[in-house]
Amino acid sequence: MKKPLKIIAVFLVLALSTGIMAACDGGSSNNSPGTSSPPSQSGTQPSDTGHFARDPYTISYVYGNAAPINIGFIAALEAFGAKMNFKVKATGADFDPAKVLEIIQTDIDVGVDGFLINVMSETYPRQHEMLMEAGIPYINLMGPYIDDQGRNMSPAVAFDGYKAGKELTEWWIANFPNFLDGADMADIGYMVVTFTVAFEFTDRSNGAIDTYLAMHPELRDNLFVVDLINFGIDIAYDQVAATIAANADVGYWVIYAVAEDFAVGANRAIESLNRVDSTMVLCTGNDIAFEEWDKGATPQWVALIPVWKTSMMGTAAEGILALIDGSETAETLWASRRAPGDLATLFYVESEVVTRDTYKDFIARTDAAFGIS
Repeated sequence: MKKPLKIIAVFLVLALSTGIMAACDGGSSNNSPGTSSPPSQSGTQPSDTGHFARDPYTISYVYGNAAPINIGFIAALEAFGAKMNFKVKATGADFDPAKVLEIIQTDIDVGVDGFLINVMSETYPRQHEMLMEAGIPYINLMGPYIDDQGRNMSPAVAFDGYKAGKELTEWWIANFPNFLDGADMADIGYMVVTFTVAFEFTDRSNGAIDTYLAMHPELRDNLFVVDLINFGIDIAYDQVAATIAANADVGYWVIYAVAEDFAVGANRAIESLNRVDSTMVLCTGNDIAFEEWDKGATPQWVALIPVWKTSMMGTAAEGILALIDGSETAETLWASRRAPGDLATLFYVESEVVTRDTYKDFIARTDAAFGIS
């Protein structure tokens, strides 16, 4: 297959460009959550002792939009609230920076005890000022607040996207003979479906691209990077279908979608083109794939690395409670994991490749580790 590296890129100037990443697209006792590892790393369940000796806290969850990942995050946070004695006030901002700041100010005025914020990075400097002035603790989710000196300024719980792209690429290269009957590595087109107006997605696709080229530099012509014009299922469908149709000589495809919505669109394109038996789909995401696998559907969707709601929200919930009750400060929380020069810790939750053969064990293991049934 002798073709030039395909970069299908459409650039869009968005007022909310870097913030879309929050749509895509990780707990211990009340006394000592600060520097210890969360249950997903330590294997111990969080203790409820002491949580119900006080009035319930109210935690504001401010999020970008009602994407499936946020619906899952809210449900997980409410489950932890029932276990750890706090109420959840969840408000979507429709990717509007002004609305984010309005929600934060409203929740400051009504007297919430802490914030978990999963929004566009444009608001980070101002929200940080507002919450420091109000004296209310907060944790960012998915994206850290990095200042102009490259320092992380506030506690954050996130997902290592570069590592995910790297590990999924290594996984499919090791395992494709189990899924693509008769394929040689040189026969496979690797399509990375990304959305580079958002750092979080760019990080994931960079991990995949760098790893593929490092492992198989001689197959650079087999790499296709599809950079979407917008975030959504339909545009992913259109671009994936167009790429496959324009390269009919490619015998097999492996498609890595950096968000679940893109994977859904890719699956529809594959099915419409009758390429199910000659394609593998991978993604980073939450649990749409799990729902498909529960139904025995989309056999081409073979693996993902979950941005898992239990580990994300369990770690965030434990952290914000520690900040609220004063057992930790923004400077001490998760200090053993802090990068040099940062003023607060960016906590990356653990991740792993999950398949339709292992996902039920993954869910059970992670939920049990955080004490959620």
